[in-house]
Amino acid sequence: MKKIYISLLAASLLLVFVVSAFPQIPFEVWGTVTAKGKPVPDGTPIYAVGNGFQYETATETYNDLSYYIIQVIIDDPSTAEIEGVQYGDAVDLYIANVYAGSVEVTAGSFRYDLEQRRKVRLPRGKYCDRHPENPYCKL
Repeated sequence: MKKIYISLLAASLLLVFVVSAFPQIPFEVWGTVTAKGKPVPDGTPIYAVGNGFQYETATETYNDLSYYIIQVIIDDPSTAEIEGVQYGDAVDLYIANVYAGSVEVTAGSFRYDLEQRRKVRLPRGKYCDRHPENPYCKL
């Protein structure tokens, strides 16, 4: 009986070690993209920004609708290096350089449709000198 208990304990410890070595499930956000109610052109840049990381994609048209999909890397808490965002963090979404909303990071896939309501102008000059964290100042 004691050998069985020790064997089960050793197996459970091994299982905990193996499970902690697997990468985190990525967060995926996707949806339609419109500007003033109409689909945006193919190739419109979409950005997700969170925890100092920027992820980007471009829109594609399917069945007369413009879609985007972005996979956001999740930080592995078992390493000292920060590889991405953490569950529960907010990720800001942008259509080109225009803020379009924010979503909470969860495991799996999440739909979030984006609507651009104002004209896109890229920041430059003194604004970027004062706000270097703005991802559009790096374009």
